[in-house]
Amino acid sequence: MDELELLKRKLAREKAARKEAERILEEKAIELFRANQELIIVRDSQEVELKKRIAEIKDKERTYRNLIENASDLIYTCDVEGRLIYANPMLINFSGFSEEKLIGYHFNKFISPDYKEQVEAFYAHQFNKKLQSTYTEFPIINADGKEIWIGQRVDISISEGFVFNVLAHDVSDRRQVERALMLSEEKYKSIIENMELGLLEVDRDGKIIRAYPKFSELTGYSNEELIAKDAASFFLSDEEAERMRIRNLNRLEGQSEVYEVKLRRKDGTEVWVLISGAPYYNEKGLVEGSIGIHLDISLQKDLEVDLR
Repeated sequence: MDELELLKRKLAREKAARKEAERILEEKAIELFRANQELIIVRDSQEVELKKRIAEIKDKERTYRNLIENASDLIYTCDVEGRLIYANPMLINFSGFSEEKLIGYHFNKFISPDYKEQVEAFYAHQFNKKLQSTYTEFPIINADGKEIWIGQRVDISISEGFVFNVLAHDVSDRRQVERALMLSEEKYKSIIENMELGLLEVDRDGKIIRAYPKFSELTGYSNEELIAKDAASFFLSDEEAERMRIRNLNRLEGQSEVYEVKLRRKDGTEVWVLISGAPYYNEKGLVEGSIGIHLDISLQKDLEVDLR
């Protein structure tokens, strides 16, 4: 084979190789173009989704902000030092202080002086123990110097840089009602005690819950000595104890009655008493137990004997 033929074959191979290379490059370029188009589509899709998510988040933020701004509860946020960094309009109106007065001030500046140490200790405990949520009640002093009781729940938020999110509400009316009830209860207990009447409270099973001072004076036992004792068997004869258990069953049905019995004192002597027994109820209207009012009628019994 002459040199001319060899040269022709060499040129043919180079031409074929170049065409193959061009074909491969063209295929790769097409693949790259398609991949780029797909990336553009994905990117555009992601941008649309991202814009949609951002819009949803902003919408939720607006809704959340509107709820807070128009809430009837007192809502505020404190930093880790206890300084207010946000207060909703309800708190501003409720306290009587301007937003400028509230923001940046330590929350304890608004607590009633008599409760300041107690409240500070409560929230120091929450902070030190990293308790997620707590609830307590205490009085604050508003801009007019009036004491107002609030009940508030405090949640710790670490995701926001360790802040205290607070939701509070006015509990002054309830506290006044509770105080009035307590004073009323103390008043009537005082009246009964001054009338020389001994009170004894028992549960549904007849076990002693509390013995009031005049009853302890009447029987010689302290309240601590009587707690959880079965009243019937502790103070009465076997026969009278059985009658008392029947009376207690009647009390569970809502019945009240007045009767006379002889009680054993701590020193072994006996005392005649007139008992007015009645059920007492819980907040659901269910019988919790019985309360007995005891009047010493020993003198009357002695007079009866003398008359006979």
